[in-house]
Amino acid sequence: EMVVKKGFFSRQQLVIPLHRIQSVHIEESWLHQLLDLAQVSIDSPGTSKTEIQFTLHKTDAESLRKYVSAHVRQPETNLEEEALLLEKIPANTSTEKILFQLGTNDLVRLGISANHLEAFFILVTFGFSALDNLERAFNFEFSGVLRIISDMAANSTGAALSIVAIIILLIAILISVLRITLRYGRFVMSETENGYRIQSGLINLKEKIIPFSKLQYISWSNNWLRNKLDIYLLKFHSIGEDPTQQKWSIKVPITRPTFIDELLQYYHPALSTEITPIHVQGAYIFRRLLIVGLLPVCIVMPIVLYNFGWPALWLLVWPAYTLLAALLFQKKFQLRVAEEALQVKRGVFGNEHIVLRWNKMQSVSIRQSIYQRKHQLASLRFNTADVYVEIPFITLEQAHVLRDYAVAKIEMN
Repeated sequence: EMVVKKGFFSRQQLVIPLHRIQSVHIEESWLHQLLDLAQVSIDSPGTSKTEIQFTLHKTDAESLRKYVSAHVRQPETNLEEEALLLEKIPANTSTEKILFQLGTNDLVRLGISANHLEAFFILVTFGFSALDNLERAFNFEFSGVLRIISDMAANSTGAALSIVAIIILLIAILISVLRITLRYGRFVMSETENGYRIQSGLINLKEKIIPFSKLQYISWSNNWLRNKLDIYLLKFHSIGEDPTQQKWSIKVPITRPTFIDELLQYYHPALSTEITPIHVQGAYIFRRLLIVGLLPVCIVMPIVLYNFGWPALWLLVWPAYTLLAALLFQKKFQLRVAEEALQVKRGVFGNEHIVLRWNKMQSVSIRQSIYQRKHQLASLRFNTADVYVEIPFITLEQAHVLRDYAVAKIEMN
C-alpha cells in the first residue's frame, strides 16, 4: 500500500493499494529542473482528477516510479524484498528501449499542420486582453480603438485586406509552431518491461507512464492537412481516464506511419484491409441532416430573422455543412472484425482509426430510436472500463451478430 498523510490543521490519510495505482506521472518546470526537484502525480481508477500530487527530489521521484512499476509487474513479491532490491538499483540506470524521438523537422511539420484556427483565437484573445490592460493603464477608450480599426478595414482596398489576412495567418502559424515546440520539444518515447514511457516539453518537462495492462484501446487521428503530410496523433486510452481532463491525456505525435505499426505490436496489430468492412447505412445521412441540421435552424431562424432581418439567412449554411459532414462520415466509416480485435475507421475532413481488443470490453449494448426500430436499424456500443466505442446506424441483423460475438468473447475472458 501507499499511505499518504498530509495536512496541518486538518489531517488527512489516504491509502491506495499499489496494484490499484493507474499511473505515476512526473512533471518538472524550469524551476524544478533548476532545483533538481520533480512534481509527482498519482492516479488511480474511480477518480475524476489526479488523486495525489507532491514534490520530491528528482532521484526520489524516479525511485518511487520504479518501485510502483516493479510491484505491478510482480505483485506476489514481498514488499521488503522489493525495497531492498530497489535500494541496490541506482535511480539513473535504465534498461529502456528508445522507440523514437522528434527532431526539429518533425516539430516544424507538426506546427505547420496544427489547428491554426485555435491559434488565431488565442491571438485574438491575447490582443483584446492587451488592449484592455492598456486602457486601464493609460486611460483611453477601448471601443474607440475598435472603431478606428473597423473604419480602416471599411476604407481599405481588397489588396490591403489580403495583406493583413496573410500577416494574421503567418502569425497564427508561428504561434502554432511555438506551442508545438513548447509541448513536444525534447520528445522521447521508450519501451520498458511493462509499459511505455513518454517524456516531452521544451521548458516544462513531463513524464508519462502507460502500463501495458491498463490499456483499453488505441486510436490515431489527423486533420485534412496532416492527412496529406502523413502525420497522426496517436492516443492511448487507459483505465480511469477522464475525457474532460486533457492535462495528462496520453497523446503521441506520429510523424512516420511506420511508427504506428511498431506501437500497435504489443496491443494488437492493425487489421488487414482485405477484411470485408461493415458500413454505416445511408439512412444516417438523412437523420443527421434532419435532427442536427434542419431542426435547430427551424427553431432559431424565426427569432434571428425577426431581430436581424435577411442576414439571418446565413444560418442556412449550417444544414449544408451538416449534410456534407454526414456524407463524408458515412462514406469513410468502416468496421472490420477479426478474432481478437475490431478496428474502426471514421472521420469527416480528417481520419480516425480505433483498434479495440475483445478482451478489453466490459459489456455491449444495442440502442434503437423509433426511426431505427421501424427500419430495422440499430447503433451498437462497446463499453470498456471507462469509455466506449459506438457503431452507428448498422442493420439490426449485423448488430445482433456483433453483440452475440462480443458477449461470447467477454464470457471467455
